[in-house]
Amino acid sequence: MKKYIGTKTIMAMPMAKSEAEKVLNRSLADAKGGEDGYLVKYPDGYKSWSPKETFEEAYKVADTYLDRMRIEYADVKDRVLKLYTFQMSEEFRALPKEKQAKLQAQCGAMSAYVEILGQRIDEAKMEQKQLEAAQAVAADAQKMRESLVGLTIVESGICDISSSELTDSKKLILADGSHIFVKDMRQPPLKLSNHE
Repeated sequence: MKKYIGTKTIMAMPMAKSEAEKVLNRSLADAKGGEDGYLVKYPDGYKSWSPKETFEEAYKVADTYLDRMRIEYADVKDRVLKLYTFQMSEEFRALPKEKQAKLQAQCGAMSAYVEILGQRIDEAKMEQKQLEAAQAVAADAQKMRESLVGLTIVESGICDISSSELTDSKKLILADGSHIFVKDMRQPPLKLSNHE
C-alpha cells in the first residue's frame, strides 16, 4: 500500500460525548476515548463526534488568517528541522555535490520563509492586541454614552461620574479637578420655593 496525506476543512466545537449523543440522536457507546471531545460537521453536512485527543491530533484551528499562519509556520519549521537534520547525516554526505548544494539552498530558502512568517505572526498578534484594546475602549465609551442618555451636559470634558447631593442631577468631576453638574431631563425639574 502507498502512504496518503489528506486535508479537509471541517466545522467543530468542543462537546462532551453525552451531550453529542443528544445532538446526534444516537449512541456513542462504541466511540473510543473519554467524555471530552468535539462535535464535527463535515462539508457534506454529516455530523459526528470525535474524542478530544484524536481530534486535536488531526485538526488545528484555522478560523483566522493568524491561525492559518501559525499552522503554516509550524509545518514549514518542522520540515526545515528535518531537512537540517538530514544534512548532518552520512546519507547526505554520500550525495553528489550538486544535490547537496540544492538541498542546502532549499533549506536556506525555507528557513528565510519561516523567519518571515514568524515576523508576520508577531506583527499580527500585536495588531490583534491593539484592535482588542481599541474595541475595549470603544465599548467603555459606549457604556458611558448609554449611561448619559437623557442627561444634558452643560460643559464638555473628560470626566468621572460621582454621586451628588442634588437628587435630579449628577456631579461630573473633570480631568482638571473641576466639576460640572448635569441635569437628568428624564425627570421633571425640582420646583423652587418663592424664597429661593
